[in-house]
Amino acid sequence: MIHFVELSRPQRVLILSATGLLTLAVAISLLKGWERISLFPIKAEAPKIGALAPDFTLKDLAGKTVRLSEFRGKNPVFLNFWASWCPACREEAPENNRLHQRLKPKGLQFLAVSIDASSTAFDDVRKFMKEFGLSFSPLLDSDGKVYHLYGVTGIPTTFLIDRSGKIVAKEVGPKEWTNSEWLNRLENLFN
Repeated sequence: MIHFVELSRPQRVLILSATGLLTLAVAISLLKGWERISLFPIKAEAPKIGALAPDFTLKDLAGKTVRLSEFRGKNPVFLNFWASWCPACREEAPENNRLHQRLKPKGLQFLAVSIDASSTAFDDVRKFMKEFGLSFSPLLDSDGKVYHLYGVTGIPTTFLIDRSGKIVAKEVGPKEWTNSEWLNRLENLFN
């Protein structure tokens, strides 16, 4: 015969609370696209406009290492954080490609940082690139270090960095980068 122990009210509340938190943690970890959520997220403060862009090193899909500081003193940088599962990023992808094709010949360095973190991240990013016919090579930030270094709170987020390595703009959300206003701002990065 099984005997049940009578629990006090505080013990029952504690057990129910712990069970609820555990259930919530499991549910969050199972939701695709929510890999970065933790119960205690750690975010760095976003770098300020006018500040030197924090340096980082990431690899592209071919395994080539890219370091942000390589472009300092040479080329302006379009630093874009995105993910294959993000609807706004999907909306912005064709526009990013048009911008890349238009300003790459002038020397704009296009660093498209994917924050995909699932076990299929590499394949998801490759499929996304193929689906949109993108002409730039994405960088993979699967552990979220660069995402957190830049204090990104939503995607897509883009930082415009001038030739000296200073941040001149931060934009959250999809943009029409090839409209005349943005093209003028981007062209000024070459001066």
